[in-house]
Amino acid sequence: MTRIRILAYHAVRNTPAGSAANLFTISPQVLREHIRVLRRARFNFITGGQLADAFAGTGDLPPRPLLMTFDDGYADLVHTTGPILAEFGVPAVAFIVTDLIGQQSSWDTTTVDSVHPLCTAEELGEVRRFAIEIGAHSCTHRRLTRLSDDEIVREVVGSRDKLGALGLGVPQLFAFPYGDHDARIRDAVRSAGYSAALTTYAGRARLTDDRFQVPRLLVLNHHRGARFRALVELSGCINDMRASRAGRTLSAARARLLPRSRTAIRMRTP
Repeated sequence: MTRIRILAYHAVRNTPAGSAANLFTISPQVLREHIRVLRRARFNFITGGQLADAFAGTGDLPPRPLLMTFDDGYADLVHTTGPILAEFGVPAVAFIVTDLIGQQSSWDTTTVDSVHPLCTAEELGEVRRFAIEIGAHSCTHRRLTRLSDDEIVREVVGSRDKLGALGLGVPQLFAFPYGDHDARIRDAVRSAGYSAALTTYAGRARLTDDRFQVPRLLVLNHHRGARFRALVELSGCINDMRASRAGRTLSAARARLLPRSRTAIRMRTP
């Protein structure tokens, strides 16, 4: 059975000397290292469209398929991430918070250095030239499970419509902010016409999975060398356990993946 790795990245930038480390930020050098590792391991990079077609049964996937995703729409997509992906010929999907386009990541308070500029509409147009597809990450990056039914519809449908109105294409994929979702939210995403929705459940995806709660592998800044290889190669164990422990969320998986000295850090997935 085909198993699909979907890597969930956030910001890609060099952290200023003396600033606190942000678990959700990796350096450009580390991103290049990751791509080289994945190539040597003979993974085949796929697009978001290929993933959507495979779930719909209208397309096939290559052996060892892998999709790279980047949440939140940081400005480094156009300045750093996109050029690196283009350098290696790697496609990706960027999930955008549509009401905050051109503003700052006001939700992101993991460290004092966490709040950063988000892409403008013009920059998102440039991002697409790097073979980066645009997906939706809600309108405001609120926890959807805390919202009313009407607010959920606005977050899900509004983000889709705004991306289309900006000429960025109608998104096929939706990523739940913080990984938060329930039956109401999944139904809203399905009704809005998305092809699939991505979670922060840890594991490899299967085409037999519910395509509106697809697992991903969260990449943190300590995932280098052997840690990164283990995250990618051993992820199937986590996915298999997920089938028998349906209530598991990413918080437990993240605690296992963190170094012992960091398990006391309160983590919030952007």
